[in-house]
Parts: sequence; structure tokens; C-alpha cells
Amino acid sequence: MNHRTRLYIGSAITGLFVVIAILGPLLAPENPNAIHLARAFESPSPSNLLGRDELGRDLLSRTLYGARLAFLISVLGVGAGAVVGSAAGLWAGYVGGIAERAVMRCIDILLSFPGFLLALVAATAVGPGTLNLIVAVGFFSFPAFARVTRAIARSLRREEYVSAARTLGAGHGYILRRHILVNAWSSVASICALRMAQAIATASGLSFLGLGPPLPTADWGTMIDMGREYLWIEPRLVLVPGVAIAVSSFGFYLLGDALSEAGVLD
Repeated sequence: MNHRTRLYIGSAITGLFVVIAILGPLLAPENPNAIHLARAFESPSPSNLLGRDELGRDLLSRTLYGARLAFLISVLGVGAGAVVGSAAGLWAGYVGGIAERAVMRCIDILLSFPGFLLALVAATAVGPGTLNLIVAVGFFSFPAFARVTRAIARSLRREEYVSAARTLGAGHGYILRRHILVNAWSSVASICALRMAQAIATASGLSFLGLGPPLPTADWGTMIDMGREYLWIEPRLVLVPGVAIAVSSFGFYLLGDALSEAGVLD
């Protein structure tokens, strides 16, 4: 699969995910938290496309609302990680010296741990909840942005146009914004897409472990956690949110991989 095909497929999947996340409440046929015990484990039908869960809640509605929550957590978490990580990386790469070495040694230590472990540590430290899940995703995301933007700033800080701007009296902030950050956008964008793929899976994994939003919030990880008790009699309770996580993550991965290889944003 060449990079252009990956770009098209990734864009289509991520675009569909974004549309579903935004329009989820409008598309959902029912209140995702409405309990109908008499209709528990109801099988899929034309009027109820994905059937109902162990409490009689509409599975399609919960999946659609779960998409919005996954999108919110991933976008805000990765966005926070991108801002903090890019700022630290650009500054360290631009100023160089002891400051650069100190920042990068800290980043290297964080990168030596698996991303999910970093998110798990952060989520455990701050406790369960949607906001805390965003913090955890941001914490595991920012080292990658810092490392890449530091390398870009380091390679550009001695370019002639940067030296000319410095000679003309431009401040460090201006040079970083106008001459270095603009050259890092394509790399930052590709990392954002790749981190979105990891963020969706990570946030769902933390919710599965009980560190996500409180019940009865519709969340893909929580849906898998509750559905696993009925895996052998109603596997769709696990398969539906599991497929949603896999497909949405795969779409962002394809998009990020294609952008990274092709440099289409340059």
C-alpha cells in the first residue's frame, strides 16, 4: 500500500470518525443511558441495529456517544501534549547548551518507558475521570513532540535566514514562531495523527482498568469492561466497541504514517 493510498484511506476513516463524534447525539436513536431491563440482551434488528446490552441500553447509541468522548479525550490530550512538547523541544533545540541537554535527558528517560505505562502512572496519580484521562493522554504524548521539534530547531538555528533575523534584532520568540515553528508544522501534524491513534487505544485501555469517566457514561473502554462478563453469550457487547477502537485508531495511524512519509504538508 503506497503512501497515497494510505493517505486516502486514513483520511476517509478519520473523517468518518470525526463526523460521527460531532453528530453522535443527533444520530443516536435513544438516550445511551436509558435502562430497559425487560429488553436486556435483545438481538440486533432493523429497528435496533446493534441490539441492547445487559441493562437493555441501546448499543448503537452508546457506541456513538462513546465516539464523541474518545474524540474529545484524544484531541484535547494530544493537543496539550503537542503544545507543551513542541514548546519545550523548540526552546531546547534553539538555545542549545546545558538547557538542551537537561531537557532532552528528561525526555529520553520518559521515552524509555512504554507510552501506556506513562499514561497509567499519570492516570493513577490524578485518579479516574474524564479530565484526568485527558491529562494522562497529554502526559504520554508530549515526549515525542519534544524530541522531534528539538531536532528541527537544532538543525535550523544556524540557517542563514535565522542568523539574519537575529542580526536585524528579532527576538528569540519571534524567530521561534516565524522561522522555526513554521518548518516544524508538517512533522507536528504527522505526530498528532499517530498519537491520536495511540490516544484512542490508551484512553480506552485506562477506562477498561477503571480509570475513565464515571458510570453510566458511554465509553468504549468501559463498555468492553462491562461486556467481558458476557463474552461467551453475547460477544457483540465486546466486539462492537472493540471494532470501533481498532478502526478509528487504524485510520489515524494510516493518516499519520502517510503524512510522515510523503511530507504532504511541507
